Amino acid sequence: MHSIVDYYYDHYILNTCLSLHKEQQNRDFLPSVRVIGELLGHIPDYHSDYYE
Repeated sequence: MHSIVDYYYDHYILNTCLSLHKEQQNRDFLPSVRVIGELLGHIPDYHSDYYE
């Protein structure tokens, strides 16, 4: 385990949001659960959504 800067994933998160927003027909709302699912499903590093 190693630490990273707090803005390490910002670019990836913003690009994911923009991509999902373009896919929508009604562009007034983007569900956060959809963004998180996309990020966890496609991030190149292994990440878990499990916390103790």
